[in-house]
Amino acid sequence: MKIIKHIPNAITCLNLLCGTVSVLAAFQHEYKTAIILILAAAVFDFCDGFAARLLKAYSAIGKELDSLADLTSFGLAPAMILYNILEPVHGYISVISLFPLLIVLCSALRLAKFNVDERQAESFIGMPTPAAALFICSGIYYVSDNGPAMKYISESLWLIPLVSALISYLLVSEIKMLSLKFKSVNFYRNKARYIFILAAIVISAVVIPVSGSVFLAIFFIIAAYILFNAAMEIANLAKDKDPDSKPEMPDQAGHGN
Repeated sequence: MKIIKHIPNAITCLNLLCGTVSVLAAFQHEYKTAIILILAAAVFDFCDGFAARLLKAYSAIGKELDSLADLTSFGLAPAMILYNILEPVHGYISVISLFPLLIVLCSALRLAKFNVDERQAESFIGMPTPAAALFICSGIYYVSDNGPAMKYISESLWLIPLVSALISYLLVSEIKMLSLKFKSVNFYRNKARYIFILAAIVISAVVIPVSGSVFLAIFFIIAAYILFNAAMEIANLAKDKDPDSKPEMPDQAGHGN
């Protein structure tokens, strides 16, 4: 049936809808609502790719629509949350308040590069936009009920700008980052993925019972993801400089953005 080929794009539109409403919620200072909508967008972002593969309903329009949806949900929406935290204190057009917009620009560059970069057929080059958004949102959600913490974050001249700069750099960096999409269950070919998944399980098992917060666990898992990939990059650079090192078989990673 012809309607089947439109299912992945319909799911992508739900991603876009969640991101758009999240922006509206951010301007109403409903940060928890905005973050929940970004999480829903992430679920739809996973489902549209899964549906496309399952139904074999790939299209050029779907690829472009996915990038536009991701820019809104994982670039603009989290940036607007950070902007609206800063704006009441620092003003609507101050350098401090506008700093999170760097995330939007770098997300756009990251997504545009992904669409034309053949190196990313098997792994990510730079931090994927959903991971960047989840890192920001999980941290904000965890402290959103803590008045003094939110006050410190909003009044700080360096915290949100520093986080924005770090995330923006990671988005457009040349750091090779792990994709968690498996093409096989072979342990040797997916060793790094299995190690990271085990680490994520351990983090969740420790953090959730202690803090009672899934969002804090997500924050630490994404932080571990950043550190894990940074360590892998340093190890690979060291290996490249070692004249005695032998090239490894290419990693069979999945596709992502």
